[in-house]
Amino acid sequence: LILLLNFKSDSLNAFSMQDRQGKIVLSDSLWALTEQHLDKGELGEAVSLLYSEFDEERKSSDPESYLMIRNLVDSLTFRKDTYGGKISQETQLERIAESILMAQELGNKKILANEYYRQGVLLRLQGFSDSAITSFKNSIKEGNAGNYHVFTLKSYYQISVCLARLGKFEAAVKLTTEYLDKAVELNDKLQIQTAYEKLGNIHHYNLQDHEKAREYTLKSLDLALKSNLDPTYSYGTLGSVYAEM
Repeated sequence: LILLLNFKSDSLNAFSMQDRQGKIVLSDSLWALTEQHLDKGELGEAVSLLYSEFDEERKSSDPESYLMIRNLVDSLTFRKDTYGGKISQETQLERIAESILMAQELGNKKILANEYYRQGVLLRLQGFSDSAITSFKNSIKEGNAGNYHVFTLKSYYQISVCLARLGKFEAAVKLTTEYLDKAVELNDKLQIQTAYEKLGNIHHYNLQDHEKAREYTLKSLDLALKSNLDPTYSYGTLGSVYAEM
């Protein structure tokens, strides 16, 4: 239930009940019923209710509203099913590919940024790091074009993970530095801390540069303690760094 509530909250952060012209997509009463199902952990019932407003005629006459509902459903099912195994992931990828095509036709940059990010995560989980990087870059590009940055920093982080897995450690450092700069620009302290952690991790475990690793990890720890963020990972990495020095 806690997981469901978490992804319900994340989905709402990336979803508006109005389309780009300000038209209401879901009534308050329908959304209230949907929330009730989510609070009870009834994902299937919530999804069915969201789609109940869209028969074939409305899908054709109001494609943008239908796309927004698909985007919300993709977000909800993505959070629940992403780690459910290859079959679930492949089903998700098929749905996301359909949503991307619809968003491209309608020119909806926000939904493109959302869906490309989810596509990238699924591809990374299946081991397709190069393809995942392409999806994350597309998410950044579409988000920038639409002045929408919900997934921008997360995409930078995911690309750095992919590059490290490909053994491209110098490229991972360069990209993570860009990620840090963007996080500073957006004043996102959690992402700044995460960028410092990632830089420390790459220098310690991959490049064996323990001095640099200590420098970045101490910055991550300092920010965590000053900003009431979780310092656990930084403490763990710092202990491993000191053990090697």
